[in-house]
Amino acid sequence: MPPGILDILSISDDLEAMGVIGIYRYIEIYIKRDINLRNLGIRVLGNATARFKNISESCNNCPTLIREYQQHYSVLVSFFDNYNQQLLMEPKAEDVFYGHMGVVNYIRTLSAEGHTGPADFLRKIGVNNAGTIVINYFTALNNELDQARL
Repeated sequence: MPPGILDILSISDDLEAMGVIGIYRYIEIYIKRDINLRNLGIRVLGNATARFKNISESCNNCPTLIREYQQHYSVLVSFFDNYNQQLLMEPKAEDVFYGHMGVVNYIRTLSAEGHTGPADFLRKIGVNNAGTIVINYFTALNNELDQARL
């Protein structure tokens, strides 16, 4: 039986939750839900794993799609694994503005609290002080958002 419209919408939402854009979406949504920074990475990884499993099972006749989104899923998992590792070394997560925690805290302070869109993050951050991981992430986010607008 072919998938219904709700199945297609569910899979579409799952696909959009992966990769660089997915990282941004998860952080913004979970911050707005008041998920503690210490629990954020674990919660995201649990949800993303369930979503990727849904994609894999629902799209098992589309191996090319699964391979492509496996890469996006891997980007997300790697980001939050690194975030969780950085948490182990930082006593005050909300004060860290470098590395993977820096990405989370910039999204928290600029988007969730400051109502700034991602296109303006690099300008507001000041690229000289943010560090390579932060700059590379927001550059990649801008590139993917630009491609998505085409």
